[in-house]
Amino acid sequence: MQRDVDLLLDTLSLPKAGAAELAEWDEAYGTVDNYFRACRVSSRLHRARLTAAVVHGAIRRRAAKPSTGEPLSTVAIKEARRLIDAWLSGLLPQRPDERPYSQAEGFVALYLCDGAVRWPHAFLDPDEAPPGFLDTLR
Repeated sequence: MQRDVDLLLDTLSLPKAGAAELAEWDEAYGTVDNYFRACRVSSRLHRARLTAAVVHGAIRRRAAKPSTGEPLSTVAIKEARRLIDAWLSGLLPQRPDERPYSQAEGFVALYLCDGAVRWPHAFLDPDEAPPGFLDTLR
């Protein structure tokens, strides 16, 4: 997970692209931005940074597997969900029966503690766990 999140901190450099690719990237950006808004990430700056990093990761992921033919927006949402799953699984305590938490359970915990609103810069950041965030989430 650490390398995945390191991507969020890297400077983004996109490959050269034509008008059609740029339009597709822009659409994917809008889709992911709206998804993070639905996740209640209230900081526009943090949301923009996360969104750009996720779209960049989706571009690289799709380039590695071009045969899938999935639209970039779909790949980008899958990338966002993968990152959120990894992030939440690192924050939530281990269950006694060692079953992993579902993404829905993770989101319920995040929503119940109002985590994305109370600690907006902590969203998807493994190094940013402000006092009270983990205790409230768990």
